[in-house]
Amino acid sequence: MRGVYALIVLVGEPFDSEVGALGHVVLDPGIWVYVGSAMGRGSTSIEQRVRRHLSDEKRLHWHIDYVLTCAKVVQVVWAESTSSKECDLVQALVRRPGFAAGPRGFGASDCKRGCTAHIVRASVDRVHVVVDQVTKAFVALGLRPRLIGELHLARDSQVR
Repeated sequence: MRGVYALIVLVGEPFDSEVGALGHVVLDPGIWVYVGSAMGRGSTSIEQRVRRHLSDEKRLHWHIDYVLTCAKVVQVVWAESTSSKECDLVQALVRRPGFAAGPRGFGASDCKRGCTAHIVRASVDRVHVVVDQVTKAFVALGLRPRLIGELHLARDSQVR
C-alpha cells in the first residue's frame, strides 16, 4: 500500500542531539507531528515504513529515528494515495493555527518543494486535539485519514 502518514510524537524531555548529516537539532518538549510518505511496495510500503518507525530495533537512518530513541509515538494517522502528499500535508498543517514548522531541513533534506521541515510543532498539549487537527488536514487534501489500528501491522508492533 502506498500513501502518506503522520506520526504524532510526544517529546517528554528536551531533545538536543546530533541528527546524522543534518547536524545539531533541538526539539522542545511537547507534541510534534512528523510527516512521511511511502510510495513503494513491499519493504517501502506504508505498512513497512510505519512498522519500522514503531520498532525499537533499527539502524538510525531517517532524521526521526534519532528523536524516537527518546520520544514516544502516541498515534499514527495515515491515508492511501497514489501520489506523494507529504509536502502538501506539511504545508496544510503549518497553515493551521497552533502548528509551526520544526527545525530547518528536518525530514526534508530531499524535499523538492522547499518545505522548511517535515516535522511540525503543535502548540496544544492535548494529543486528541492534535490528532483531530491532523485528521482535518488530511481531509482538506481530499484524503481519507485512518488511525494506526486500521493499518495491518504485525501483532507485536504497537503504538508505544
